[in-house]
Amino acid sequence: MELQALHKLYFTTLDFKLKVTEKIILPPKLQKGYLLRQSLGNALHKTLGDEQIKKIWSNTLSEEEYKILKISKEPPRGYVIEPPDTDKMKLDIQDTFSMRIILVGYMCDYITQFINAVEYLGNNSGFGITSLNGCGKFKIEKVLINGKTRRSKTGKYNPLSLKNIPEYNPGKQIKLNFITPAEIKLSNNQSRLLMNDNRDIPYFFVALYKRLTILQSIYCTGIFNEEVYSIIFNAAKEIEMDSRNIEKINMKISGKQLIGFKGELLFYGNILEFLPMLRLGEYLHIGTETVYGFGNYEIVS
Repeated sequence: MELQALHKLYFTTLDFKLKVTEKIILPPKLQKGYLLRQSLGNALHKTLGDEQIKKIWSNTLSEEEYKILKISKEPPRGYVIEPPDTDKMKLDIQDTFSMRIILVGYMCDYITQFINAVEYLGNNSGFGITSLNGCGKFKIEKVLINGKTRRSKTGKYNPLSLKNIPEYNPGKQIKLNFITPAEIKLSNNQSRLLMNDNRDIPYFFVALYKRLTILQSIYCTGIFNEEVYSIIFNAAKEIEMDSRNIEKINMKISGKQLIGFKGELLFYGNILEFLPMLRLGEYLHIGTETVYGFGNYEIVS
């Protein structure tokens, strides 16, 4: 199975190591991403202004392309947030924590602006639950860009893509550990994919491929071929899985009901040809609400 259509998808990872300078009170673990997304969004508006914000979020898709991609005028954002992965509800002064932001396609041109927004957030509005006097301050100790220490405030960095992400050889089986819940909506937008049995596998891989191609089409110079969906669907029928360690998640976030799954999936069979797609998904997630950090998984040995 050829996945040439994904070779134009590129992105940049920003890994922040942060030190607390004022006590931070955090919400429950699965709400951290929502709070961080809202806080970071406000910081971007403060540091950039409305005109620059409009420029960043403008896209060049035509009416016909929206129809071909079968997406609404609210397409997926060109960035993903991975909030602090900690069970702590309180971070004290001198504590450290980390978070990651992934920028897709032309959003990579705004590395400096996103770093400045995080810096503004730490120095001014803070991060945390204000009602509990926990809207705490923090400072940036280190920023890694694509895994390497930031060279300068205005430096250029080569993005990541299928060509240069680290190679991984999992053997004949691939285990995915879903760190945050994944909500994958099927075409009728009502039912969700819960990975109950092998019949769900083709829909999982089509959903992942569709997310990647949509991101590429909007934020990169992408190639879109809807015929690949059926190729992937049929090829994925040859895969089997063990989903005994998967749990159903049903929760509300920002007034929306999120229904998905979390835990470990073990794929085996004709799985290796899907590895490039899965490697991209490790960075770019799968499903809905990825700007809050949902759909975040890792491939484990």
